[in-house]
Parts: sequence; structure tokens; C-alpha cells
Amino acid sequence: MMKKAMIATDKAHRAAMALAAPGRSEKEVNALIEYIFSKDESQGNAYDNIVAGGNNANILHYIENKPATQ
Repeated sequence: MMKKAMIATDKAHRAAMALAAPGRSEKEVNALIEYIFSKDESQGNAYDNIVAGGNNANILHYIENKPATQ
């Protein structure tokens, strides 16, 4: 299970880095991470994601972009 979790985490972080660019919202990047954590055999993420850009990246554990369902 740990190996599968590491593989999913690697995929999610690489995809997020590839998507992140000026003009992309934190919400878009977070949604991609959530999608990758939820697909295949995964059941979702184990903790809130920290996706922050610009001045928001200065805030430790910034999670304002979290989905409304959490």
C-alpha cells in the first residue's frame, strides 16, 4: 500500500508541476492532484493539499483553495 501511495503521490506532484503556470489557479492545480489521488485503486488523499502561488505561498499551510466538500 505504501508503494502504491508513493507512486500516486509522485504522479500527482509531477502533473501539478507540469500544469502550474502563470494564469493557472490554485484551484485548478489542486483539482488535478485530487483527481490523481482518487483514480485507479486509490481512495483519495490522506491530508489536505497545500497548493499556493504568488503571495499565498508565503503562508504556512495555506489551504484556502480546498474543495467546499471538505
